[in-house]
Amino acid sequence: MLVRRVSITLLCLSAGLYAGCSGHRTPSERTHETPLASTNPQPSPLSQGTGVTSTATGWSASLGTKESGTPSPGPTLTAGCTDRASFIQDVTVRDGTPFLPREKFVKIWRVLNAGTCTWTEQYAIRFVGGDQMEALDTIPVPFSVPPGSELEIAIDMVTPEIPGEYRGFWKLVSDRGSFFGIGPGGNASFWVDINVVTEGPPTLTPVAMSTAVIEVQGVLTLGLGTGFDLDTGVPGPAGEDDLRQEAAEGSGSVLAPVNGATIGVASQGAGSVTREGCVMSLLSESALPLSGLLVGDALCYRTNRGRIGTLTITATGDPLAADFITWSP
Repeated sequence: MLVRRVSITLLCLSAGLYAGCSGHRTPSERTHETPLASTNPQPSPLSQGTGVTSTATGWSASLGTKESGTPSPGPTLTAGCTDRASFIQDVTVRDGTPFLPREKFVKIWRVLNAGTCTWTEQYAIRFVGGDQMEALDTIPVPFSVPPGSELEIAIDMVTPEIPGEYRGFWKLVSDRGSFFGIGPGGNASFWVDINVVTEGPPTLTPVAMSTAVIEVQGVLTLGLGTGFDLDTGVPGPAGEDDLRQEAAEGSGSVLAPVNGATIGVASQGAGSVTREGCVMSLLSESALPLSGLLVGDALCYRTNRGRIGTLTITATGDPLAADFITWSP
């Protein structure tokens, strides 16, 4: 399968293209009929006339839904074809990711051209509402994306200065200036959702800092319906396992902490993390959809016996495979 990836630096398009130039997470699709207003509205540097550059990254040819957005007339019809997109996943910055004030980050969505029109270089990605977070208003598509191909949309952003929850909405725009997006009607926005905090993200299960002594490490393999005991490093009997791969509601599967264990995503594609990093990570008993995990993603966990550990995904699907380390208390 052909995969193409590019990285280019872009400037905001002129107001003639868009009068408003001032300025999830799971495989299940969600739709908000109206963009949320900022909980802490702040003027964007773009609205003050500040010049900002951005990097758009990645376009891949393969097959393939995060739903949100402002209402619009529906899928765009262009010369007998239909413009429509389908959300595949958040490549970076999942909903609710914590950041410090004025922190730079790159948001990347992966979407599918689910229509019948080819997205040409006259198409673009455009901010449509919510919190812009110093991103460009408009980012053009750098080359043609035919129907059935995937597209990674990468946008540089900067977190607001005031702590709070922020969400910004984006859509695609055709060569005729018509907006379209994702969702059942092909008119919903995709979004970025962050939480600005005053200090590092808290953990729901505080653990005292100690010397990082490894209790057990190895390779974890989880097929559908199987579990693993991260305290001993062996496939766990019922009641002793910490993680299980279970069928998700509807379709797909999830990585589920069980028997009082907790888990959370520590880094996306950056490899393993330290014990101290896992102590500071946000852990919970919520299951993680396997469709949202990629090779190289690092997770942190706390076993049902209270030990902190990390695992790095080496293979997704069924079975799931990962390298893991469990540290002594």
